[in-house]
This record gives sequence, structure tokens and C-alpha cells, in this order.
Amino acid sequence: NDVVMLRFDLAYVVGTDGTILRYESTPAKKAGDPPVGTWTKETSGTTEDLEAITGFLEDDGSGTGKQKEVLLVAGENGVVLERAGPGQWAVVPSNVTVDLFGVDLLGDADGYVVGDAGTVLRYSAVAGATHTLTLQTAQTQQDVAGRQGPVPAPGKPSDCGSGTCGADNLCHAQFPIPEPLKSVTHDSGNDE
Repeated sequence: NDVVMLRFDLAYVVGTDGTILRYESTPAKKAGDPPVGTWTKETSGTTEDLEAITGFLEDDGSGTGKQKEVLLVAGENGVVLERAGPGQWAVVPSNVTVDLFGVDLLGDADGYVVGDAGTVLRYSAVAGATHTLTLQTAQTQQDVAGRQGPVPAPGKPSDCGSGTCGADNLCHAQFPIPEPLKSVTHDSGNDE
């Protein structure tokens, strides 16, 4: 369902039934031969369909120049996974059951996950702490304004029934927009 390239020789694919595939290629053994690519299935720990993956490589902090993978995955029924270590995935509790379709990382402890019914989750952590997901909005709402009942006498408020009467003397009601948010991305700030 989605793919992320971390380097020209390293990629991940996510799909149905919790499938996560890792692609690595190694240089050709002799000049003129193509590189040798291998796909390895990793254990995701879920059977939910996975819809989106994002990530990047960063210094692992060991001082050796090694890099670690920072990866985030989202899927059906509120499933969110993060890279816990080489070949390991961990669930990040989302506390939602909607299908999630998009992920974006701003850093190793900062990102967003979006999905059905306008759901937006913030992925974050304080230095050295466990990553968490915080619901930013449960559902995108549409404000509908109009009059209910007879036109009020001048200076008298409208009878808004179950809606709320606004300063504009109109009745306002909030209705959920059931449309899913399919993707999220950030602006790098680079205008070049």
C-alpha cells in the first residue's frame, strides 16, 4: 500500500495483513553485473492492513558514523507502529479505532498520523521517553448556520432548538464531515 526509500539501496513496503517488507541491495560482485537485491519479510506484530509508512536515517549517536532507521507506520483500526530496533516493530497506542491513512515525521520524536473522519494524531516524545500519540481533533466539523422557527422580534434572540444561538442572531450547529484525511506532509522550509 505504501513505500519509503531511505537510501538508494534500502526501502520498506507496507501492505495487507500487517505485511512489512524490507529491501536491501548489495553491490555487484563483478563489474558490469547489476546489484543484488533482496526482500525480507519482517514481523509487524499485527494482522491489520498497513496503509502508510514514512521515515529517514539519522546518526545513531554511537560516534561510529552508524545510522539508525526512524520509521512510522499507520494502518486500519488505529494501528500505529514504530521502528523499535533492527528488525523490530513496536505498537504505539493510538486510542482510536478508525482507519489511519497517512504519516509524516518531522523528527525522531515529532510527527503526525491522519485518518478517517478527519482524525489527526500527534506523534511525540520528550527526550528519552516513550513515544505517544495525542488526538488533536476527533473529527473535522462543519458549522451550519441559519434560522430555526419564526423570525424573532427585533432585539429578541432566535429560538435555536438543539443548536446554539450565535452573536450573529443565527442558529449554529456542528456536523461531522465523514471524509478521511488520506495524507499529511510537512514543508521543509527550503524554498529552493
